[in-house]
Amino acid sequence: MFSRAFELYKRVNKKHETEDSPLVRIVVLLTVLVSVLAVLIQGHFSTLENIGIVSGILIGYWVSWARRMKSNYLLKFLLSLALIFVTGLFIYEITAMPYDTRIPLAKLFLWVQVLHSFDIPSRRDLRFSLASSLILIGVAGILAYEMTFLLVIVTYVTLALFALLLLNLSDHDLTIGSLGFRPRHVFTMARLFGLISGVLILLSALVFLVMPRFPGMKVQSLPFSIGQAIYSTFGGGIVNPSYPSISDRLPVSPPQFSANAYPGFAPSLDLRVGGRLSDELMMRVKTTQPAYHRAIVFDRYTGQGWERSTTKREKAVSDGEPPIKVPIQDYENSIGAREVFTSYYIEAKHPNVIFAPYQANLVYFPASTIWIDRYSALTSAFSLDSDMVYSVVSRVDTPRLTFLRVARSPVPEEILEEGTQLPEIPQRVKDLSLEVTEGKDNNYDKAVAIADYLETHCQYDLGGTVPGEKDDAVDAFLFSSRRGRCDQFASAFVVMARVNGIPTRLVTGYVPGLYNPFNGYYEVRAKDAHAWAEIYFPNNGWVAFDPTPGREIPETSFRNVFLFGQIRSYMNDKFGRPIKAISETLGGLKEVLTSGRAYITTGLLLFLVLVLASFTIGIMLILFHKLRQKRGTFPVDKQVDVYKDPRNLVMICFKMMVDEFTKFGIKRDDSQTVSEYLSVLSKRFGMPEAQLIGERFILARYSQHVIGLEQANEAKEALVSINAKLKNNV
Repeated sequence: MFSRAFELYKRVNKKHETEDSPLVRIVVLLTVLVSVLAVLIQGHFSTLENIGIVSGILIGYWVSWARRMKSNYLLKFLLSLALIFVTGLFIYEITAMPYDTRIPLAKLFLWVQVLHSFDIPSRRDLRFSLASSLILIGVAGILAYEMTFLLVIVTYVTLALFALLLLNLSDHDLTIGSLGFRPRHVFTMARLFGLISGVLILLSALVFLVMPRFPGMKVQSLPFSIGQAIYSTFGGGIVNPSYPSISDRLPVSPPQFSANAYPGFAPSLDLRVGGRLSDELMMRVKTTQPAYHRAIVFDRYTGQGWERSTTKREKAVSDGEPPIKVPIQDYENSIGAREVFTSYYIEAKHPNVIFAPYQANLVYFPASTIWIDRYSALTSAFSLDSDMVYSVVSRVDTPRLTFLRVARSPVPEEILEEGTQLPEIPQRVKDLSLEVTEGKDNNYDKAVAIADYLETHCQYDLGGTVPGEKDDAVDAFLFSSRRGRCDQFASAFVVMARVNGIPTRLVTGYVPGLYNPFNGYYEVRAKDAHAWAEIYFPNNGWVAFDPTPGREIPETSFRNVFLFGQIRSYMNDKFGRPIKAISETLGGLKEVLTSGRAYITTGLLLFLVLVLASFTIGIMLILFHKLRQKRGTFPVDKQVDVYKDPRNLVMICFKMMVDEFTKFGIKRDDSQTVSEYLSVLSKRFGMPEAQLIGERFILARYSQHVIGLEQANEAKEALVSINAKLKNNV
């Protein structure tokens, strides 16, 4: 029983044709390493794992080379056990982390590549390594969101093509040296490579641009970082390290403005703090629907800024496994809402505010506890540091305008009292607010009228003046400067709406950001910090309303579903005009290529890719030329046993002669003898070479006559002559 099983094991693992070319193995190794590094540089693995994976592949290729001529049954058995262990580890990890299987899956593919590298004696095994490396590049593409990943793809494709070319040459028992390649051909091949690459890139780009991108096509994975500890003494308050002097109540004197931190992400919003926010990238966002990233809600206007009437918060705790379920507080707004999946990839340090589309329902966060206030705003026990990842499932509803116009049911007393609170404000602000809405009979039309007035009479200006310490901020904005930021527009809108008895509150957060069609992420920068309003409509709940000119609450739309339109929008939003877009793009590329160490690294990488790609194209052309020249030569020189048995060579020549004449319409019937077939060929073509091969075939196939090597070579030369004549249509 055991011996039969061992024999079956040996047959399954029989050794295939060995690949003895060091160059082939080195190029395949480099291709595999590029794909492995493409995954490792995404930063999801420990330093020990990175070293172990790379070292394992290098050692494995050395072992494979040293033992390529051996059967390696014991090694194969040990590798099978290791593979079972790796698979078990993968199952354990996805059981522990069922919410995001990307990292365990990437780790599985990496370790399979490591184990496979210890047993790759043949070309078939090397091709399997290339196929596995292609899977790893796909995994890296899922994990990557930097545009620099394009350099990795270019490098990988170039190496992979070169590896496939070398493997193809080995299939024909050819080497680069046998093709007569000379270094002086590099420049000619470089020009040809540029032309071919340009055509391929153009065709690929056209196909890529016309492919539609619907919202449903976006990945709805829910990744988040590894859990962090929760400080038991933390009570859920808001802490902004950039504005330590701002507390739940406005300070007497305004703090110093920070260009990388919006003052609205603090316990209170001081309208006396102003300045231009930087272009620093704060986060990348993957979402199934663009939405405002809500942070903090303020409902108490003081004249100089905004506070919250209550700072009480409640804990939201997970049940031991993610996600954390957040209670829905605005039930009216959740009626008919759709689920929106959003993942946040933090790039720069933030305060402990958890950004999310309104209303968050499920939160996949690196902690078991978060806090929620009465306005459905979320906070954490720690700040959002760079490289943190979390995801939110929100219930987002955009009510129809007709519903808002007919929303005339009574407003709950508590909401009406808090939503219309105002301090003692100048009379002219009250008079203007009532004048603007005169003749409007519903809250929605009144809100639109106020927003239209602000857009017509005030100008959006990040450099606008800030109110004095004793001035009413809204009064100064409406009657003095008439220029200001989003929080000044939102403050004026909320105050004017409250004068008209409309329950309104102010909200801070981020706009959706700029959608990058090249990687599918929204890029949210510091300058995207924003303030807007929320209005309460009976039977609809709190509805977002943005009075800032040029801004509007994002809605579900199928505009620009084609990549070409998305790229055009991206370039226009990012650079303004097409000419400026081109110049800025080239300038950015120059900056990347000439910045510090990147100048040498990127330059050398691009140079090596160009040379290697040109070399590959050149070898392919020379190989093609050589094969064309060999159309008139004997095409079976690669047969290993030809010269050991001349009889086989003669029969191969006859078979190949039949195949060649079949292409010209002379097919040998199964019932036709060799003599009858030769007679047909003689009448049609009159080639004595065919008669010679036929006679040799009869001797080799049907007689005991000994066929010598000289007779076999005569048949071979006759076949070469036939091929040459048929090529010239003789």
